[in-house]
Amino acid sequence: MLTKRRTSNPRWGIWLIAAAWVWIAAASLGTAAVAATAAVKPASEPVSELLEKAIYKEESAGDLDAAIQIYQEIIQQAEANRHAVAEAHYRLGMCLIKKGDKEKGQEILTKLVEGYPEEKDLVKKAHEQLQPALNLIPAPWKNGEAFTLSILAPSGSEIGTLSYTARLTEVKGTPAWEISGQQSITVTTFTQSTRVVAERDTFAPITGYTKNTLMGEFDAQYSKGLARLKIKGKQGEQTKEFPLDQVAYDNEQVLFLIRRLPLAENYKTSFPIFPVQGGGVVVECGIEVTGKEKVRVPVGEYDCFAVKLQVRSQGAVVLEHRLWFSNDANRYVVKYDAGAATMELKKVGTAEKENNGGDRKNVEQPSYRDEGLGIIVRTPKDWQGFFGIPMPGDVKVALQLKPPARLNAACYFAVKDRGPEITTVRQALEESVKRSGIVFKSYLIRKDSWKERTVRNLPAASMVADFQGKVMAEFPPQAKPGEPDKAMVEYRVGILGPKYIYVYTLRVEKDAFEKAKPEFDKVVDMFELVPPAK
Repeated sequence: MLTKRRTSNPRWGIWLIAAAWVWIAAASLGTAAVAATAAVKPASEPVSELLEKAIYKEESAGDLDAAIQIYQEIIQQAEANRHAVAEAHYRLGMCLIKKGDKEKGQEILTKLVEGYPEEKDLVKKAHEQLQPALNLIPAPWKNGEAFTLSILAPSGSEIGTLSYTARLTEVKGTPAWEISGQQSITVTTFTQSTRVVAERDTFAPITGYTKNTLMGEFDAQYSKGLARLKIKGKQGEQTKEFPLDQVAYDNEQVLFLIRRLPLAENYKTSFPIFPVQGGGVVVECGIEVTGKEKVRVPVGEYDCFAVKLQVRSQGAVVLEHRLWFSNDANRYVVKYDAGAATMELKKVGTAEKENNGGDRKNVEQPSYRDEGLGIIVRTPKDWQGFFGIPMPGDVKVALQLKPPARLNAACYFAVKDRGPEITTVRQALEESVKRSGIVFKSYLIRKDSWKERTVRNLPAASMVADFQGKVMAEFPPQAKPGEPDKAMVEYRVGILGPKYIYVYTLRVEKDAFEKAKPEFDKVVDMFELVPPAK
């Protein structure tokens, strides 16, 4: 009987949700190894002789039952000749499959793959039985899709957010998807940013990048038969290479990979994962659809496929989570139960095509659409999309906009309730800059910088402030150790809507402000209100 494992420490439950649930599984390999060692029995006769006897029973005598019994005896002698024990695993698994017990046979072959990685030829043959190519459906998400999940404590209170974006890109002429994630836990200092680039059709990873406040940076480069991993942490920088005998998916693309599986009742499959934070140990992720359920989350009620996710090491289940994916064309991640914490779908944005007219064809622009608030936020094609970021409760939506690296700027968009006390756009903007005046050193608004304008026929205003600080254009914002403060500029544009205040913010070094401002103003002018969903 497989047992369900859950983490009892809330902090680690949060960590498991997206940061490294496979990393925890990889760290559990030692437990499985100890269990395997404990089962060792003294050899009654040399393993090589037993193996010859078993092969004779299997191939010459055709007595599969007798061969199975001998192979099992060899496997119990795990400290004997490792090659012989590995071959016994393979032959036992194949015997069981021949007898019709495919599930048990594949379980034995999985133990071979995970316990004897040095046996390349046997492992390769085992994979041929275990891993036929995944049957993937076309990506159910649109170019530029952005969604946010609330991370909830057992009490139901929100303690963080996890946001993802997906956009089409190209790597050396190969169409690819870039999957970016941002996670922040408000009750701790933990933050994590991830980015995986995978081939569009096969979804095989090309690159993977993970950075978090606990472990450091992990930069993976994938090629046929190899993963090259560069690690930057408290112990310095190191680069390692790990041979791969098959396609192993990056841990941080798994939720999107599951969305591309042909989910249906009783559907079951498995695939290997390379957890960049797990020491390069490839583990097996099993997926099983356990039924259909209705699930209500903040954005509505969905008919869902209920999915059991298990991570296995040497045949033992070291992690089990529950997930719910919408049973529709979008395959949204609706809910994720990691035991000590859960996630629920909070916001969904969609991509749109922009027609630039003239002699140009329709061009995909990064865009974020919130159906509930009735807004579309767009950026030029050479910008890199959006990340949802955690903000105080009075903020409806907060996004970090990713400009091209040449601007070296931090850009944001936020939506707040207008409130009956706000009657003018300047009043709204003055209210929005209060936090900056507290957070940044020597923050001072230029008195002559206030300008009134309109954005899409809505009243708007802008202002400029000087302060001492750092750009920190990446998210999560992290200054380099010892980096001195610089003369900085904050430029804000506030837009006054009937119910909400919409604020765009640009932060950039003072010397670069005049160059960055016109490009940022173009982004502001792309803002649009649309009828909200009812």
